[in-house]
Amino acid sequence: MKYLTSTLLAAALLPSLALATDVNLVIKSSGATVVPAAVGQTLDYEVWVELSDAANAGLALCCFDLAFDGGALAQADAASGAAQLNFATPLGLCNPAGYGGTPHLGALLQVGGAQNTIKNVFASSPTGTVMPGLAQPGASLLFATGSVTMPANAGTFHLTPSNLIANVIRQGETGTGSFWAVDAAQPGVLGGLTIVVSDCAPVTYCTAKVSSQGCTPTITTSGTPSLSGADDFHLGASNVLNHQFGQLFYGPQGASTPFMGGTLCVSGGLTRTAIQASGGNAGGPDCSGAYDLFASQTFMASQGWTAGQTVYAQYWYRDPFHSDGTGFGLTNAVRFTVCP
Repeated sequence: MKYLTSTLLAAALLPSLALATDVNLVIKSSGATVVPAAVGQTLDYEVWVELSDAANAGLALCCFDLAFDGGALAQADAASGAAQLNFATPLGLCNPAGYGGTPHLGALLQVGGAQNTIKNVFASSPTGTVMPGLAQPGASLLFATGSVTMPANAGTFHLTPSNLIANVIRQGETGTGSFWAVDAAQPGVLGGLTIVVSDCAPVTYCTAKVSSQGCTPTITTSGTPSLSGADDFHLGASNVLNHQFGQLFYGPQGASTPFMGGTLCVSGGLTRTAIQASGGNAGGPDCSGAYDLFASQTFMASQGWTAGQTVYAQYWYRDPFHSDGTGFGLTNAVRFTVCP
């Protein structure tokens, strides 16, 4: 297993025993600590660190472990940007497996590294020049990035940091001596990332009303209700009367309420979409009609749909030949969760 030894850490970083400053760490995705995702989706994350006080001259060392309760983690990204590079070999000193840590039993060990506070001149690394003032209060430092793949099942999962080890540059240090003196810091608030994973697959439910022509109209879907993935989601109906107007309506809740000789399957405040014509065979009434609504990402945005929202939808259509005198037909219904 490749990771920094305590001997290397002690020799390179020489912390005092004082524990004055906390190192706070938070993991975010798209700026949030609680985010939605779809099953199987790969989600990017960022690890931010910030010191609890200014009684120091900035971050000198930061290493931590990561675990994901939804599956195994891939190694975090290599260091990028001037600050991260100063904590990674060769400018700094990091885990021999890389700045992104060592994958071990599904977790990541010792993500991060240390600056060259020992002002090394006898080995090939570290060779960097210390950057003081990093991660001071109010100036969080983007310390690491990576990606995590969601499991194949829906649920709430957590990307959790632990075992943080940190040093800070001692207040007043300028690096004019043979090394930069550092003080041990202690873990402060370690904030993980909560990911609410949804299964985007639509599910039909409820009971359709048999039409005047003896057919059972059926709601249909194709594609995936995703705000950023493939733009291919369609809602429709088949086995409806030909050459009749119809309309998709939706709401935030399901129902099973007697209505117009059939069942109203949606509740909670209904939103109606545009009127559609069913088309179908020429001539007398039959069940060759169909409807199709392209629920594009533009459409979803216009309706105010957001990731993680569950939508319940159903079609009604004209059936002027029905013996119950209502003049209405109703399909069964579908529910789906809008995915990122």
